[in-house]
Amino acid sequence: MTETSLDNPVQSTETQELLTLMEASRMDESEEEVLELNQEESTDEEELYCRPKRKKPQNSTRQKWSNEEEAELHKLFEEDFRTNNLPGQKRIEKVIKKSKDDGGVIWKRKRDTIKKKLSNKMIKRRKEN
Repeated sequence: MTETSLDNPVQSTETQELLTLMEASRMDESEEEVLELNQEESTDEEELYCRPKRKKPQNSTRQKWSNEEEAELHKLFEEDFRTNNLPGQKRIEKVIKKSKDDGGVIWKRKRDTIKKKLSNKMIKRRKEN
């Protein structure tokens, strides 16, 4: 009959030590692999969560409203000023077309700029009253 590790306590201790060493070396290898994977993942995450570059603001030149433009604005939107209602997009576009047909100057402005000007004027009038 052959001796088993259970019968020989010295052999079982040596076997345990060998097994422990083998497991430790395997753990070292697996830990290295995990570290390498984590490093690869972190670079991927950095690429994914990196801030996008900010767009440079467009250079725009502000143009002061002339007295002629403001007079035309009051003339064309007289009813809106009287009722204190801000006109909608379609109404502003109709007035822009009318201004262009009549040889006015307000049609050179953007629709949004006109609406903002009207809004600011109406707010100012409300504060004064």
